[in-house]
Amino acid sequence: MGKLGKNLLGKLTGNNKSCCCCGPSIVSVRKIKVGNKDMEIAGLDEEFEKQNAAGKTPENIDREELIRNITKINEISEE
Repeated sequence: MGKLGKNLLGKLTGNNKSCCCCGPSIVSVRKIKVGNKDMEIAGLDEEFEKQNAAGKTPENIDREELIRNITKINEISEE
């Protein structure tokens, strides 16, 4: 993997470890339904893990922060 690929992978996984051998680099993909549309969201499980590690429960997660964080690696349409 080239240097550019390693840097991108590090950014996608949200850690400074940018190669496969240095830590978890596989980002989960979860299928969800929003209205009548099926969507695939990358990194949602990891984001929930971060929120849980910060002591947040589903009731007190900042939804706007959650959306900002997952849009870093997902394209989410206004619709």
